[in-house]
Amino acid sequence: MDDRKGIIVLFIIVLGMILLNPNKASLEPRVVDDSEKANAFFEKVFQDRIDRSPEFKMWLGIKEDQGHWDDNSERASKVDLARTKRELSWLERNIAYDKLNEQTQLSHDLFVFEHERSIANYKYRYHNYPLNQMHGLQSGIPADLISMHKVNNIQDAQNYISRLRRSQTLFKHVLIGLEKRRAKGIIPPEFVFPHVLRDCRNVISNEPFEKTGIPSTLLADFTKKVNALDIKIRQRDRLLVQANKALVKHVQPAYEELITYFENLQNEASQTDGVWDLPDGVNFYNTRLANITTTDLTAEEIHNIGLQEVDRIHAE
Repeated sequence: MDDRKGIIVLFIIVLGMILLNPNKASLEPRVVDDSEKANAFFEKVFQDRIDRSPEFKMWLGIKEDQGHWDDNSERASKVDLARTKRELSWLERNIAYDKLNEQTQLSHDLFVFEHERSIANYKYRYHNYPLNQMHGLQSGIPADLISMHKVNNIQDAQNYISRLRRSQTLFKHVLIGLEKRRAKGIIPPEFVFPHVLRDCRNVISNEPFEKTGIPSTLLADFTKKVNALDIKIRQRDRLLVQANKALVKHVQPAYEELITYFENLQNEASQTDGVWDLPDGVNFYNTRLANITTTDLTAEEIHNIGLQEVDRIHAE
């Protein structure tokens, strides 16, 4: 989820530059010059990404596919890689960079940077901890439902319930990914486990998971949103029954399975932290460094720059 948000932000920047461009692409099929052709392509790629991502639509306030989540399977990541390569190839074959105006060249550079970065990062797609103390599916699903899923009518409420049911599939794919990481020796450090397990247990605490008389966070959110609707009592009650069933039959077993797996994985927890400790950690570190700095500077060069800057500041 979170890596996709970073990519989405970059695409929004590119789109913003396109919209600010006085020669931005027209929706007409006629192409005036390479700048217009390139901008039309950038807009199409951006729109395609929106169309493929229910979560992107949710973040943009679009209710289409509101009852779905993004496909987080291994197959989907392979499809995304192939699409990224096709998009980059099309740009290279069809757009002459030196014929673009200055604004479109900048959009082009950002587009190429993002695509090349995605391709380079693919081989390291397991070099991360998808569940950690800061973010992950265990906290991301409740956060998105509570803060981003608007309920303005019965259909919105039914879509909320649909997302509760479909969350089990997301957890299934995350567990597959965690096991692949474990086989590669990529296991979170010890300090991560208590945070993730706490997040999981908090989500399935209280009603309808436990007879406490206190609604769980998700049930409280859904109830509040449904109670605000101008609908008949029997319609409201039916929605609440469906939500309770979805929480017990889909959300609870998904979290319980994750808790069991993570408790067992904790026995193999890494006692160190840092990408240097991962398989092929040096090359992965350099790839991440290039992503973050957008330069070809080595780790040693960046370290030396830092030391020089510290000396300069102390001398002032």
